[in-house]
Amino acid sequence: MHSYTVNDVLADGFDLSLLKIEDAEYERLKGTFPAIRAKVEAEKKAAAIRSGQNPLHIYVTDNEVLQAQQTLTDQHYLSMVFSENAMAKISSIVYGDNAGNRSWVSWAVSGVVNNWVMINPSLAKKIILAPSVHESVKYFISNKSIVSIDILIELVKNGSINSFPEHMQMKLLEVLNPEDCTVFLQSSYDKVKLFAYKKLGPLKYLDDLISDPHAMIRSYAISIISPGDKRLAGFIDDRSEMIFCEALSKISSEHIPMMLGSRHLKKRRAKGILNQRLAG
Repeated sequence: MHSYTVNDVLADGFDLSLLKIEDAEYERLKGTFPAIRAKVEAEKKAAAIRSGQNPLHIYVTDNEVLQAQQTLTDQHYLSMVFSENAMAKISSIVYGDNAGNRSWVSWAVSGVVNNWVMINPSLAKKIILAPSVHESVKYFISNKSIVSIDILIELVKNGSINSFPEHMQMKLLEVLNPEDCTVFLQSSYDKVKLFAYKKLGPLKYLDDLISDPHAMIRSYAISIISPGDKRLAGFIDDRSEMIFCEALSKISSEHIPMMLGSRHLKKRRAKGILNQRLAG
């Protein structure tokens, strides 16, 4: 396994893809962690017997295994911090063979990685900008305020919005002035974009709301458009049944014939709304 220091990783030109746990190292660790678990379990059972407890009721947690190990080095932690795949590999080892093939990351492993980040806060800014970082690490950095809000805002203004997980984007939107929120319209999260539109003044962006690829945002657009407004015609061919039905309930009568060819009218809800409109 290649040896890299925190200072190496902080260098501007450092290639983060170099931080990985190679197969040979993974196999070595795979043989180490079960032995650690077995040792901890034996010690706990011996202590239970000495105190008169039933050793059959003793089990070892992932946290206990991680606390007992002295195997993981800074190189392992750097790999886990900057690679979801590396963190998942270590998690699968810590779980042990009896846990089956688990593809998610254990909270115990996330916890030790986050504690390591706390000891090395100089990495926090780079962690936030790296797309391969597990979201739990970014969440931890945000909640612990390891990076100041001013630095986060600076990163957002420099066009790094989609490096931030959803909860961090929402947190920043809450504190930013409306004039600084336009960058969040580039967010890949529908809730973030909608919140940004609301802070910026949705009526000013109504055409963008109507054409937005997110159904949640188009639905909000319909909710603020007055019944009969000609702009409701923009939803006549909407691919979302929900959006189509919302538009059908508010669109002017003269535009209803344009909606009769929609596949959505094969569904009960759309048929019911159409019948109500025609009956009225």
